[in-house]
Amino acid sequence: MPNLFWRDYLDYHLVDWSRAMLPQIGKICKQYEQWVHKPVDRSLRLFGPWYLEMCTKTAWWIVPIFWLPVIGALIYNEMWGVLFAGNMVKTLSLLFYFLLGITFWTFLEYVLHRYLFHMSINKRSHPWMCSFHFMIHGLHHKVPFDSMRLVFPPVPGAILAIIIYAPLSMIVPQPRVILAGALFGYLCYDMIHYYLHYGDPSNRLLYQMKRYHYQHHFAHQNLGFGISTPLWDTVFNTRIHLRKLKFRLKWK
Repeated sequence: MPNLFWRDYLDYHLVDWSRAMLPQIGKICKQYEQWVHKPVDRSLRLFGPWYLEMCTKTAWWIVPIFWLPVIGALIYNEMWGVLFAGNMVKTLSLLFYFLLGITFWTFLEYVLHRYLFHMSINKRSHPWMCSFHFMIHGLHHKVPFDSMRLVFPPVPGAILAIIIYAPLSMIVPQPRVILAGALFGYLCYDMIHYYLHYGDPSNRLLYQMKRYHYQHHFAHQNLGFGISTPLWDTVFNTRIHLRKLKFRLKWK
């Protein structure tokens, strides 16, 4: 069976694109893994009720508007007095913890992407598991160019931050500074991720990052889990090795 025909079959016979997608996923578990990794350039409706659907869509600019004041408040509360006092040792210490928070985020980004967002789904998986996977990440692989589903909505993001912060605050020094660094790392990640899907980078680094992330989407879904950095892909041997191109790709 030709691949194009099989893709058309998966998209137009297994699901009804005119209806909410999430209630349909549990019914196609046997074909889900194949279907979800056949990307299409269109938008989809996740929930039926408008008030639920509205909560799943986020414009990219909402993320910095929401998180920058939070990060600023955390830094102000912990560092403002130290900076005015001119205590260089304390200032460098807080800067270290801020950078530690950024590093912690890159590790968390990798772990979540590899083990939660790309959890093992097969023909024997329970329908609720397929539906859960589709809701948290599968829909992004199915419709990777849906501009309203490329960044994480702030409200569930805030809930996740609170869940992670609670145990950290009891075991690490300067937890608010580390949290500020982690949130800053997350913000950079979300903005980079959006740009990698919609930008046309001329900068060499961003150009290579876009190629790397596209390889993850369209060729190697079991590799390339780092988005803001390939560091942890290198450490855990999941790095995608890009071939040298004879010509520059045009993204638009």
